[in-house]
Amino acid sequence: ADVRSDARDTTLKTARQYAMYLARELTRGPFAQIGEYFEHRSHSTVMHACHRIEELLADDAALRQRIATIKQSFGNATSAER
Repeated sequence: ADVRSDARDTTLKTARQYAMYLARELTRGPFAQIGEYFEHRSHSTVMHACHRIEELLADDAALRQRIATIKQSFGNATSAER
């Protein structure tokens, strides 16, 4: 709930950007649909979040590993449901 809220403190803002990035990567849903889920944010907000996280990933191997692990765990959960 906090990640989806309108809170603007740095910790929540960063967590929200990660969540938006992962939502896009894992669902391939439209930016507008993802933004709607995050308390009616615009598609451009989601695009900005995705670009920002991509920039961070380019320079941070540890972050790339953490994101890959998260994506893999979601992939395994999806496979187990089939």
